[in-house]
This record gives sequence, C-alpha cells and structure tokens, in this order.
Amino acid sequence: MGRLGWTTFLALVPMSAHATTIDGHDPNFIARISLSVVKIHAQSSNGRTALGSGVFVAPGEVVTNCHVTRFAESIQVRKGGIWLTVEAQQANVARDLCLLTVARAPIPAPELRSVKDVAPGQVVYSVGFPGGAGSMFANGRVHSLHNFDGSKVIETTTGFNLGASGGALFDDSGRLLGLTTFRARGSRDNHFYAIPSDWIADLRKQPPLEVAPLAPEVRPFWGEARTRQPYFLQAVPLESEKDWNGLLVVAEQWSKDDRDDPDAWYFLGRACMRLNRTDEAVVAFQQAVQLNPGFARAWLELGLLYAQLGRRDDVELVRVSLAPLDADLEQELIGALGGI
Repeated sequence: MGRLGWTTFLALVPMSAHATTIDGHDPNFIARISLSVVKIHAQSSNGRTALGSGVFVAPGEVVTNCHVTRFAESIQVRKGGIWLTVEAQQANVARDLCLLTVARAPIPAPELRSVKDVAPGQVVYSVGFPGGAGSMFANGRVHSLHNFDGSKVIETTTGFNLGASGGALFDDSGRLLGLTTFRARGSRDNHFYAIPSDWIADLRKQPPLEVAPLAPEVRPFWGEARTRQPYFLQAVPLESEKDWNGLLVVAEQWSKDDRDDPDAWYFLGRACMRLNRTDEAVVAFQQAVQLNPGFARAWLELGLLYAQLGRRDDVELVRVSLAPLDADLEQELIGALGGI
C-alpha cells in the first residue's frame, strides 16, 4: 500500500478522534458486526507485506480493496487463530474491489444492503483492523451519496485508519453497505468514502484468476489523475487549494450533469461566495439543503451569507435547522449574529 502516492486522495489516513469510542453502543451489536471482518496479509515478490481488512460475504468468499492486494503473489486471510490461504481472486481494479476465494470456515457473513435506498443522515458503523492491530469500531453518519458507475459511492463521517482499507461499513441493522476505502486529504472536513456493496454481484460474474499481481496500468477511480476523477473527488482539493475559479468550473458542470447531488450545489455555493457572487451562492446553498436537509455545513454557509447580508430573521431560521444537526456549527453561526 505504500506505492499509492498517486493523488491527494489516500486510503490510509488517521482516524478522527471521535470515532474511537464505543461508549453508548451495545457491545453485543459491536461483537456481532465484527465477526465477519478479517485481516488481510498480502505478500509481494519483494518480501513486503501489505496489511488491510476484508469482509466475509459468503462461505469461502472475502471482499477487500484491490489496492490492498494488487501487488501480491500470495494472500492470507486471518480471523483470530484461523489462517486461510487465498486460492483465487476476481478483481475490478478500477472500482477498487477484489473478491477472494478461500476455504470455507466458521465465519458468518452479513446480509448485503443496496445503497440505493440509503439516505444522508443515516447512522453507520465501520469495523476494520487499523495498523494491523485489533479491530476498531467507529460510528458516524452518511454524509452524501455520489452517483458513480451504476451505483453510489458513500461519503461518511465514520472515520477509519491505516489498515482499515477493505473494512466494513454497516447500517444500524448490521447489514453491509460497503467497504471503507479512502478519504480526501487537505479538506477542513473529514471526507471518508466507502465503495458500495452493490458492486459485489457484478464481480461474482467474472471468471476467477490465480493469485498474482494485478494489472499495474489500471488505477482505482479515486487514484486517477484529477481531471479523470468523478466530480466529487475533483472538488475537494480545489477547495483546499483555494482555487475558486477552478472549483467554479467543476461545480457548474457538476450541478448541470447531476442536479440532484447536494454536494454539487454546496461546492458551487462555496466557489460563488469566495468570488463575491453572493446571490448565486445563496441560491446554491438553498438548493443543497433542500436536497439534503441534514447537510450541516451547507446550512452554516447559508446562515453566514444571510448574516453578511444583514438578514437576521433568515439567520435565525437557519439556526433552528442547524441546531439538531451540529451544536458546534450552531455556535459558530450564533457568533456571526453579533456582527449584524
């Protein structure tokens, strides 16, 4: 995994501090959803071992991220004292999804859930093996769902860390929504992404291959050159770099191509706001929160714009909507009220 220095998007980054606690969560639920999650040990020809996570999805079938195993000449799956050698693999490197064939073992597989009926704001849980240590549980919410390649990539506030690539993202019933795969670096928010479980069915249709390094010329979609990435991945580094004109170009095209994606409108609002196109920014943020009422950051930006325009009553309406979503952002907005 140390070879993945392609872009500012990295699969291996620190977990947010809030995600390390399991306080307030049913330990039986945590134990149940953790049962299907395994460690991946992928050995390459140079003697290096890449560590990652995987999930049993059927007897003898484990899914993981291809970037964990793509250079491997042999792969082992570990669960406690059980070690299983991978006998074959099916791979879609562009989607970053690999299906590994192992011997049957007494390890349960969760029910798969399509992301097509998932909504922003839904509570989700991740389980993986960061740093090659014991399993780590984290909780958060679905932030956005981005249309891509026949399904939706899940953006979540649920953090994950080194070694958790290929780990599981579960819903509150313990159904597998996807695999924790990468995050965006350089943004002021935490942008964590999971690929959808919907893609597993397509991968099962491919003929199995022997365990060997995968095609080096193919990169995961998130590791492509920036201009070839999906819009939602192009926008984050442009915002981080304060390239507002570049962000405007991307967001305008994005909002035309996918008018139902709230993030398209959020980033359009960010660009317009920074370029002093205030009226357009207001409209864009309004559209973002209409599409995703749980979009706390968009509510804040809209409220700050209203404060800038002296629209105190509108700021208060935004505050009421923001209060149950994020108390810290609500306080930030309240602070802006002192200036009007």
